[in-house]
Amino acid sequence: MFCRSCGANNRDGVKFCSQCGAPLDDPQQGGGMNMDQNMNGGMNPPPYGAPQQFGFGGNSFAGTFKERNIALCILFSIITFGIYTLYWFFTLTEDTNRISNDPAPTSGGMALLYTIITCGIYGFYWMYKRGAIIDDYNMRTGKGSTSNAIIYLLLAVFSLGIVSYCLCQNEINKINSGF
Repeated sequence: MFCRSCGANNRDGVKFCSQCGAPLDDPQQGGGMNMDQNMNGGMNPPPYGAPQQFGFGGNSFAGTFKERNIALCILFSIITFGIYTLYWFFTLTEDTNRISNDPAPTSGGMALLYTIITCGIYGFYWMYKRGAIIDDYNMRTGKGSTSNAIIYLLLAVFSLGIVSYCLCQNEINKINSGF
């Protein structure tokens, strides 16, 4: 069941949203919305962050992300000696989680913590996973097959993780603009 306020995916039968606390309607009474109901076929549009079904309604995420200038992100990362990169990592995680079909994705904070605890090893998995999410989104929306997951991982292995961040941000910016 998706929250009408924030679009968070909640378990069926819960009374309040796990993200924002808004009351959820009971689907047996016809008020709520779940995955099988109303994905652009009913009167209401899909909620913010709802998984998009292949071939229906175009890009439901257009305009929902903060579009970031990649050159400024790189500049801020350099000026802050990498501290901005940690924030960028967090935001990339949160943005890609919104377009994923994963019902319980790893939050940006937890992904950052795992990366720090494992001395960067989790970061390789993170790079691969972000690419896989974007690849999956592109397939669901009919944009064709890509190999972002492998590209991001290889760039990270060769110490070019910032390039992966740039490519991932570029994909999110494209999703945001509706392309």
